Amino acid sequence: MKALIVTIAMAGWAVQSLANAPGVTAKYRYQQAQDGKLVRGEQSVAIPNPGFEQRASTDAVVEKSVYLVKIANTLKSHLDEFEKACQVEVKPEPRPVPLPITGPAPRPLPKGGIMPRPRPRPEPEDNKVCEAKLHAVGDQLYSAIARLTDERVPRDERVIEVLDLARNLAKNMKEAKAQTHHHGGLETTGMHMKSLAAVSGGLNVTAGGAQNFGQFRKLVKDGYVPNGSSLTIEGFLSEFDLGLERTCDQLICVYPAVAVDAEKNKLYVQIGMGSNVTKEAFQRAPLNVAVVLDISGSMGANDNTEKSRLEWAKDAITHTVNQLNAEDVLSIVLFDTESQILLQAQNVTNPQAIIDQVATLKTGGSTNLEAGLRDGYELVSRQAFDLEGYENRVILISDAGLNTGTTSESSLLNLVTNYANEGIGLTAIGLGLNFNQDFIHGITQSKAGNYVFVHSGKDMFRYFESFNYLVTPVAFNFKASLEIEGLGTKLVKAYGVPAKEDAPVQELIDIQTLFFSEGAGGTILLEYDIQK
Repeated sequence: MKALIVTIAMAGWAVQSLANAPGVTAKYRYQQAQDGKLVRGEQSVAIPNPGFEQRASTDAVVEKSVYLVKIANTLKSHLDEFEKACQVEVKPEPRPVPLPITGPAPRPLPKGGIMPRPRPRPEPEDNKVCEAKLHAVGDQLYSAIARLTDERVPRDERVIEVLDLARNLAKNMKEAKAQTHHHGGLETTGMHMKSLAAVSGGLNVTAGGAQNFGQFRKLVKDGYVPNGSSLTIEGFLSEFDLGLERTCDQLICVYPAVAVDAEKNKLYVQIGMGSNVTKEAFQRAPLNVAVVLDISGSMGANDNTEKSRLEWAKDAITHTVNQLNAEDVLSIVLFDTESQILLQAQNVTNPQAIIDQVATLKTGGSTNLEAGLRDGYELVSRQAFDLEGYENRVILISDAGLNTGTTSESSLLNLVTNYANEGIGLTAIGLGLNFNQDFIHGITQSKAGNYVFVHSGKDMFRYFESFNYLVTPVAFNFKASLEIEGLGTKLVKAYGVPAKEDAPVQELIDIQTLFFSEGAGGTILLEYDIQK
């Protein structure tokens, strides 16, 4: 009977495809960063007829993307269950009804008098009971990963690696102690990396955002169970090469690819993006850049590596200075409790002298990020009046433990937004676990803004070796919409699209800034329910 049902479903699909020619059309527009020119386009692809396995795709890469999204959703759901496992509901006590006062009003308490005693809070569950619940979530994650490995696993070493990481996370859950969980574990931040796919022969094109999976990987390998917000699917996807092989003859090409799972009534549409610009042909504009470096005491932490955060940052700045030339303008701002200018804005005619200055830096006091960031912006803004054709940018390197000066993230974001509107972008390099998710989202939503989490020297240089791409916007205000013909569908989820965790799913893909990149690039994947 099951086989008969499948045959009927297949026949129904075939009749529909003949009558309505199911297909997906991607319509898009963006502004070129160099000249502000508005570009529009569209590209279509047919929806394939699923075969006897009830699955079909136009590209194997789409199936890989779908599989990775399943892994990411599995990790996120079990992290959420782990966080909720031992939560104790605090019920408010009923407010007493005041009795009418029949006698004289009571005298007020003298200064320093006895205050009302606070209401007792309920005790947490017994630790053994709590730990049993935590360990049970670990068992459930083990089982979920086993089911995923029973599916068709893509032939990719990095996919195998992340499945092993998931098993390590399950192991950490099974070894978790109740007191760690009740204290909230490690309070980590969620970050968004939005990345689009590659094109054959050309550079990748990525969306301005944040890469955070390195942070998640480090916590798991160190034996922790990260806070659920430390894993975003966007950041997870950015670790993988999910490029669609296409020929492109324009600055930016956009094209859809499709996978169908008829048994589960699912349609997946992947948005690929590439360029005709090759690595050899790429040239960045001259830079007017300020490096804003955190030298507060917390930058002395080594994060279980052979150097402190500050030493890695100094190495990265040295690497950056060596990539600049006499046409570029550089300034350097330091901040701890106060902000100070190490290097006034100047052309890079003597890079070794700058490197020697940076090498002498030591850690200091508290973290007044706002003061340092404001000074960096002002130095760039002052030079921008006289520099035509330059890319104006601030590079912030910090662990962002805000504790001095303006600590309001909304005030910092206003500063970022105001200068972004003046044409000064921000690249934030996060070296610690203290960046707030809303702050990161605000950076990535600002014009020409991007964010990278770094936890080791290797990770640091992974991005600084691609410095020219990191500081070069390609396009602004990218928008794309999909039209699906001949098939009833409902959009369920969009992965890899800039959005807050709790934001409703949107039909319109809206990305503030596009950048070039090499190597792994992630993807944008849309999941639809097929409506019969």
